[in-house]
Amino acid sequence: MTTTAPPLSAELEVGLRRLKLSTVRRLAPELMLTAKTQRWSPEDFLASLIEAEVGARDASNAAARLKAANFPVKKSFEDFDFSASSVPGPRSTTWPAWNG
Repeated sequence: MTTTAPPLSAELEVGLRRLKLSTVRRLAPELMLTAKTQRWSPEDFLASLIEAEVGARDASNAAARLKAANFPVKKSFEDFDFSASSVPGPRSTTWPAWNG
């Protein structure tokens, strides 16, 4: 049994667009259906929407910063080959004694 989520009301759609909550606007209909069927509390429903919006904004901001940095290639620490680096690695994994 496939149930399609009903669309948001026009007022909600306009308000979410005005507040620039695009991820909430996109996910809310399906998430409302899930919340109703699984009997989520209002706090759980709201927390899920906010978590999704914050995650989407973090990803968007990270992508914008990488684009603005204009790096020649995209690379992460997981991709970096430390054995090929000429820079010596750390000599100690503990803080110096003078640090307390």
